[in-house]
Amino acid sequence: MKKWINKVMTKRENIMSNINISVNGKNFSVSSGDIQVTNGAVMVNGKVVTEDFSKKLEIKIEGDVENVTCDGNVTCKDVKGDVDAGGTVNCGSVAGYVNAGSSVSCGNVGGSVEAGSSVSCGDVNKSVDAGSSVTCGKVGGNVEAGSSIRMLK
Repeated sequence: MKKWINKVMTKRENIMSNINISVNGKNFSVSSGDIQVTNGAVMVNGKVVTEDFSKKLEIKIEGDVENVTCDGNVTCKDVKGDVDAGGTVNCGSVAGYVNAGSSVSCGNVGGSVEAGSSVSCGDVNKSVDAGSSVTCGKVGGNVEAGSSIRMLK
């Protein structure tokens, strides 16, 4: 019985660790790991998953992310590692690092966020740097902006 329970729990853990990804509307599931979507290819942990995407990429990830690199836009839940996007990033809270070529919209920032244009976020506990404006909640860390900083109450 104990072996059977361990086998079932292992299968359950493997299912729970899968991440559902949508790239330009094409859906697939991968195990957790480093995800790279660049030059029209999707790679997970250094292995090519598919290569049939155009240069304009839009990825949506169902689940928290560790590390994602994408030429286009990224939408995901919480960021626990690093997200590097050429476009915009829409995510939950940030415990790691988010770098976007355009804008970032996120929850609370416990890590760092950098954006080429604007950042809209919850409370800032570490750092936010935007090329234009920042709209945020309470600031307990560092916030820098090229034009304006607006704190919401």
